[in-house]
Amino acid sequence: MRVTLDWKDCERDRLPDCCISCGGVPDVRVWRTFRWHPGWIWLFLFLGLLPLLIVVLLTQKSMRVCVPLCNNHVHQWRNRDIFAWISVLGCIALFIVGMVIASNGRGDEQNVGFILGAIGGFGLLASLVVVVVWNYRTVRPVEITRDEITFTSVHPDFADAVEEQWRERRRKSRLRREAEYDDYDEPEPRRPRSRYDDEEPRRRRDRDDDRYDDDDDRPRRR
Repeated sequence: MRVTLDWKDCERDRLPDCCISCGGVPDVRVWRTFRWHPGWIWLFLFLGLLPLLIVVLLTQKSMRVCVPLCNNHVHQWRNRDIFAWISVLGCIALFIVGMVIASNGRGDEQNVGFILGAIGGFGLLASLVVVVVWNYRTVRPVEITRDEITFTSVHPDFADAVEEQWRERRRKSRLRREAEYDDYDEPEPRRPRSRYDDEEPRRRRDRDDDRYDDDDDRPRRR
């Protein structure tokens, strides 16, 4: 099952308390940097390893995630990586040793060299198949953007917990916006202005002028 996570939840340790692999109660939270690149880059393998390596470096994207895990799945990626490196390198070394013995030896030694080379070659193919199957059964990113990361092979309970977390955040955000709207006091509407509003100050000013004229007739103190 797939689930898309926001980068803020991944880097600020805000993922739900649910194991991403089995859906159980998490015992630890592991910081891990996930890397992803588009699948079409493998077409450059036909051009050689150097062009493929350059394209991988140019298109690869990464994101650091604080992953909730139980004790049974805390080492799932480390165990896969250790098996992949040991099996692949060991089979390659066995194949090379077998070919060297077969090319330099005689008689039985040459036969032993061919046998070792064959074991190394078939072992390498078997190791690659096991690693690919193991990788597809492990939680892994299928897309990484600047703001989000999409995982596959996650447990349905973890996906449901992420969806419930988003619904709760949207509900709280809606309630907060409604509370802010209720607290907002709308100003009282202003009364429409009429022509009498301009005449009233003029009348008052005329009355005041008449009063001042009467005051001028009274004697002044010298």
